[in-house]
Amino acid sequence: MLDPRVGFTTLPFGINDENMSNETARKSIIDFIQRYMNDKQLKVIGMMRGAINYFIFKDRRVRSLADIQGLRIRVAGHGIYEDMMSALGAVPIVLPIPEFQER
Repeated sequence: MLDPRVGFTTLPFGINDENMSNETARKSIIDFIQRYMNDKQLKVIGMMRGAINYFIFKDRRVRSLADIQGLRIRVAGHGIYEDMMSALGAVPIVLPIPEFQER
């Protein structure tokens, strides 16, 4: 899915350390994505693997999406993570990292 606000695409498959460090695999993935971008006149200029995200709560275990339905979950800003939490059924609470203070 291409997010026009930031120019990033999320991939429909996992990128892991092994294929990120393998030049042949990395080139194959970029070529695959580029074929889909050509008709949109977009150019893949690089690939980045972001952090793996976990849900960690003090007093509950998250084993399925049903476990986060309706939960208020802090996100670091407006945008992609806010949209993701909403799509997962959680209630995103935007609190930018510079404003976050441990209590």
